[in-house]
Amino acid sequence: MPTQASLPTFDKLRSKVPADVDVKAVAEKWLESFADHVRLADIAGVIDLFVDDAFFRDVLALTWDFRTFEGTHAIKKFLEDRLSEAKPTSFKLKDGYLGLQQLYPDVAWIQGLFEFETSIGLGSGVFRLVPLPDGDWKAHTVFTSLDDLKGFPEKFGSLRD
Repeated sequence: MPTQASLPTFDKLRSKVPADVDVKAVAEKWLESFADHVRLADIAGVIDLFVDDAFFRDVLALTWDFRTFEGTHAIKKFLEDRLSEAKPTSFKLKDGYLGLQQLYPDVAWIQGLFEFETSIGLGSGVFRLVPLPDGDWKAHTVFTSLDDLKGFPEKFGSLRD
C-alpha cells in the first residue's frame, strides 16, 4: 500500500530557494547529468539526482503502461527493469517551458519540460527540482510520456487514407 505523499516543504527539505538562483542553469545542469547517467546506464547516478521520497510517473514511454514509482527504491527497480530496453536518448530542454514555481510560502520548485527519444518513439517529460541545504537541486517529480511511435506517423492531412 502506498504511503501518504507529502509536499516537499522547506521545513522538510531544511532548505529554501536562494534569492539569486539561476533557474536555467540549474535545470540544464540537472537534465544534462540525468541524460549522461541514463546514457551510461548508471542507475546509481540517476538515483542520486532524486530526493528519497521522489516520484517517477511514466505513461507508455518506458513501460508500455501507466505507472507511478514512489521513492528511490522503487525508481531504482523500475530503471533496472526498463532502461536497457527503452534506451532513452537525446534529452533536450524545451525552450519557453521553464520556471521557478512558488506554490505556497513554504513550497517551491523549478519545473522544466524536456523531449527525448526511445528505441521505439519520441517522448516528452516534466521534472520538478527542489532545493537542498548544500545548494544542490534534486528531482522530487519526473514524468515521462510517449508522444509518437517511430515509423508510424500520425495520419492527418496528406497522410490520411
